[in-house]
Amino acid sequence: MKKCLILYHTLIFLSLNILIGYNIGYAESNILSYPASISLSENDSDQDGLPDYWEQRFSGTSTGLKPDEDNDNDELKNYDEFKYGTHPFEPDSDGDGLTDGQEVQQYGTNPVMEDSDQGGKPDGYEVFNGSSPLDPGDDDNSSSMIVNIQLKQGWNLISLPVSPVSKSISDVLSSISDAYSSVWSYQNNNWKMYNPARPTFSDLTLLDAGWGYWINMERPAALNIAGTSAPKSIHLNKGWNLAGYNLSADQTPASVFSSIYSKINTVWMYKNSQWDSYNASKPGFSDLEIMEPKYGYWIYTKDECDWNF
Repeated sequence: MKKCLILYHTLIFLSLNILIGYNIGYAESNILSYPASISLSENDSDQDGLPDYWEQRFSGTSTGLKPDEDNDNDELKNYDEFKYGTHPFEPDSDGDGLTDGQEVQQYGTNPVMEDSDQGGKPDGYEVFNGSSPLDPGDDDNSSSMIVNIQLKQGWNLISLPVSPVSKSISDVLSSISDAYSSVWSYQNNNWKMYNPARPTFSDLTLLDAGWGYWINMERPAALNIAGTSAPKSIHLNKGWNLAGYNLSADQTPASVFSSIYSKINTVWMYKNSQWDSYNASKPGFSDLEIMEPKYGYWIYTKDECDWNF
């Protein structure tokens, strides 16, 4: 499916072959309680060790998954995904910044618990900052944090929910350095681009909270970003803005734009392979009902303003 987006006579064609991941919650459990073997007493039509209900849940059929395949490339095969209670199509089931395979095979952490030692910091944060994700005593009290953004193959419209410790684009994207082909941003009525294969010819050199970014992925990957709390204000120019979302929780458009509602015209979000929009003058006819962290947004304003959260 092809869609075009026209902004100030700029015509950009985007190939929107994007699979949006599942949004499924996981019950936290103690990793020590994981069974050493799996009972096959449950219905298992194809006798592959994966119960029918589990295959049906994630593939739509009772024989849709193979136990020795790794659908999400997290180095954890489907049989182990079932064994440990992880998601076979999400490389980081608990969103802590470590892939399921890393948690099980490398660090010994709980792949369905964001903070395995319950010390106050996510497992990924501790690993990236040199502390142990299994020792609650070394969790520091700094304001720095690790966030995880799951990226699908193809185009993703994202924003950074934290202000990165290092804003250099190569540093921010270091966790996916071999998985993306280009990054685009629309800033102050101009397009900027970064091509990792030709960095000297790129004019997008910094990534920060407050902006929206199109990133073209060659394969699915998890983007891990170390940073501090995002600013509580974003400056918007008159007309089109490709903006970020600097809050950590979902909100309705009417609520999040309350400080500048009279200046907002339309807002567009790309999710689940489709565009959703919000029209401030006709909210009842809008299909964008909730704004979420980690997504980028096209925002058209009637006048220049500061968007305060």
